Amino acid sequence: MEISCTDFKSKYIIVMRHAERADCAYKKCTFEEDDTELSTLGDEQSIDIGLQLKEFCETKNIPVLKSNVTVISSPFSRTIMTASKVLEGLGVIEEFDNFYLCNGLGEYLNEWQFTENPFNVIAVNNKESVHYQTLSENYLSAMKPIKWIEKSLDSEVGYPESASDNQSRYTSTFYKLVDNFIDLSETRIFVISTHGYGVLHIEKYIDYNTNSYSVDYCQSLVIDFGPEGCNILTTWFPRIKKKSLYKF
Repeated sequence: MEISCTDFKSKYIIVMRHAERADCAYKKCTFEEDDTELSTLGDEQSIDIGLQLKEFCETKNIPVLKSNVTVISSPFSRTIMTASKVLEGLGVIEEFDNFYLCNGLGEYLNEWQFTENPFNVIAVNNKESVHYQTLSENYLSAMKPIKWIEKSLDSEVGYPESASDNQSRYTSTFYKLVDNFIDLSETRIFVISTHGYGVLHIEKYIDYNTNSYSVDYCQSLVIDFGPEGCNILTTWFPRIKKKSLYKF
């Protein structure tokens, strides 16, 4: 993928699927069905990815500082929760100020999974709800308020969405974020918290020859972004075993 980089010091992008959903752990969800929270195991998986990221920073001699990390997340609760727990594992969650939401990284809006547009019920779009208060108190309270990414860097999301439209949305959103935000930022580490289809399509966009066809909870692409563009270095998985149903 040919994306130029004006800074010859490599930056690293972690593109990850959210952690285990509560409804896939045989537990009743307290959030909206289409905006389910994480399970207890999901919290642990996310923290573990943060620990792996901390170890990675040490091998690359990148200081683990809040100013060196930026998070860009889908606005669904499970992706926001995942990203906040990654920051906890990394050890930079206190007063963290570089947390952005991006609609273009949101869930695949197909008709077989959703009977209506789930963006209408997600917690961040209903700040008077009990669900948002729970999200805020348990996952966001240590951080400074989260922000929305600039509209010019985001993508329109319509319901229902075809498979090809979804693929185009994920890849165009990633391209805009890399070319017009990550490339111009002084931050060295970027965590993109999205959904299974998002990881699949972004991986395919970077490496057309990939044979991936499924994405596990917290599966994370580790991407080097340097003068030659984007290159997938490796893939991380949570070092905590799970037993759950499979859902995106």
